[in-house]
Amino acid sequence: MNQIYDETGIPKQLGELLGRGGEAEVYPLEDRPDILFKKYHDSVLQKRREILINKIDVMKRLGQESELGKSKNLSWPLIHVYDNQKNWIGYAMYRADGVTMFHLAHAMAYKKHFPDLDRIKIVAYLINLLKEVKKLHNHGIMLGDYNLQNILLDPRSDKVTLIDCDSYQIRYKDKFYACEVGTPDMTPKEHQNTPYKDLVRTLESEYFSIAIILFKALMLGRHPYDVVGGTDPVQNLCNGKFPYGKDGRGIPKGAWFNIWSHMPYKLKSHFIQTFTEGANNPQKRTDIDTWLRELNIYLQEMRKGWHALEIRPDRPKVSDYKGNKTIEGKQMIAPLLDVPETNDEACKKFALLTVKHAQGILKDLADEHRRPIKDFRCALLITLAGTVHTLWLKIGDGALVYETIKKIDGQRICELKTLGDVGKGEYANTTTFIDEYLTQNDVQMGTMPSEHITALFCMSDGAAEKLVSTDGKRVSTRLSDWAELLRQRKLARSKLSEAFYDKDFQNRHSGDDCSIAIISAEI
Repeated sequence: MNQIYDETGIPKQLGELLGRGGEAEVYPLEDRPDILFKKYHDSVLQKRREILINKIDVMKRLGQESELGKSKNLSWPLIHVYDNQKNWIGYAMYRADGVTMFHLAHAMAYKKHFPDLDRIKIVAYLINLLKEVKKLHNHGIMLGDYNLQNILLDPRSDKVTLIDCDSYQIRYKDKFYACEVGTPDMTPKEHQNTPYKDLVRTLESEYFSIAIILFKALMLGRHPYDVVGGTDPVQNLCNGKFPYGKDGRGIPKGAWFNIWSHMPYKLKSHFIQTFTEGANNPQKRTDIDTWLRELNIYLQEMRKGWHALEIRPDRPKVSDYKGNKTIEGKQMIAPLLDVPETNDEACKKFALLTVKHAQGILKDLADEHRRPIKDFRCALLITLAGTVHTLWLKIGDGALVYETIKKIDGQRICELKTLGDVGKGEYANTTTFIDEYLTQNDVQMGTMPSEHITALFCMSDGAAEKLVSTDGKRVSTRLSDWAELLRQRKLARSKLSEAFYDKDFQNRHSGDDCSIAIISAEI
C-alpha cells in the first residue's frame, strides 16, 4: 500500500514502512513526515473494525475538547484514514521521536542510547512521565497496558512521549472501551487470570503498574518481584514477595543492592508499601501526587549533592551522617590550621562541607522518624583551634566567644569578644537554621590567629541570653572564671548546671535551652 485517503477523500502518499507490531504497521506521510499513519492488520480489522472506528472517533472528540489532541507528548488520533475502497483502515497522528524507555531501563542498552545518562536525568524523565499520565487520568483515561516500549524519551532533553494511545481504556459519557492488551508481570493481583478485554482498570490498578515502571527505570530494568531463590515474578507479585525490604533478603546479585541502597528512604518506603501491603490491598498503593512529590525531592537533593548520581554505584551507600564516619576530618583541617600560610578558600570549603554534613544529619533524622526536616532544624556553632589558626563557624542563634589575656602592671587582664552576629530573631521563624532552605549567604565563618587565644566558648541562645549582650559588645566575666577553673582541672559539669539553674540566671529568662562548650588553653 502506498496511497491512503483522509476523511475528505484527499489521497496521501505514504513513505517507507517505519515499524510493524502485533496489531498494526506505521508509515509516515510522504509530504508530511511529521504525521504518521497507523494501519491495522487485516486480521485485526476483520474482528474489531467497528469497535476501533467508534473508539478512535471518541478519542478524536476527546482530543478536540481538551488539550490531548494538541499535545506533542501524546501520539493521539487526529483523523480517520481509508483505503481506495473507502474502507476504514486506521488513523493519523503526530510523529513521536525518541528512544523507548526499554533501552533506558536496561543494564547495558542505556550506555549506547543514553551516553550522558545520570540519575538526575532518569528522575526528570519519570517526573514528566507521571505528569502525562496524570493528565490522562484527569480525563478518565487509564493506560492499562504499561509497556516500556510505548514510552519514548528524548536523549537530548527530558521530554517524554506516550505512543500506542489507541490501546488505552477510554470512558467518555456513556461509552466505554477497554484496554484489551497487557502483560501479567505488570498487572496487579486483582486483575490476574482475567481476560484483558473484560477488565475495568482503576486508579489503584494503575498505581500498581506505575510503581513497577518507576522501579524498573531506577533499577536498570530489574523487575521488583525478581527474587533470588524465589518463584517467577508473577507468582511473587501475587504473594507480595518483594525482596528489597529492610533485610534485603533475596535481592538479585549484581548492582541492584548498591542502586537500591542509594535511593532516598521515603522513596524506598513507598516501593516497599506498594509491593508488599499494596499487592493485596489496592488502598495501600502510592498515588501519582505522592510519587511526584518524592521524586521532586529526590531531584532537588541530588542537585545539592546528597545522593549518588551514578547509574551503577560501585559500592552501597554508607551512613555518612550517623556519626560513624568523619568528613575527611584531621587530614583535611590540619594543613589549614597548623601551618603559617592562610588558605581562606580551603577553610571556606571545609566550613561548607561541614554545613552539608549537618544538613545530612537532619535529613537522616527526618527520614528515620518520618517527620519533616523543620522538626529537627537547629543552630550550628563550631570553633576549631589549630596551632597557628583558629576557624569558627556560626549559623543561627547563640554566641561564639573567644578569650585573650594580657598582662598589665603584672596583672592578668581577660578580654572577651564575640565572633559573628549575636542576637536572637524576634520570632523563631525569622531565625536562620540548619535546614533545607539554608544558603551559603547564611553561613558566618572566618579564621584568626591562635597565638593569643586562651579560651573558646560556644553557647546556645538560652545561655547567650544571660552571658552576652544582644549587641555582642559586652560578655559576662563568668566565662573567664569557668575557663580558669577548666585550666586547673576543677570545672565540673555540675558547676555549669548549677549556674544555669540558679534563680538569678533564670530570672526573666526566655526559657530556651542552656548549653555551653568550653575549651581552655594552659597559660
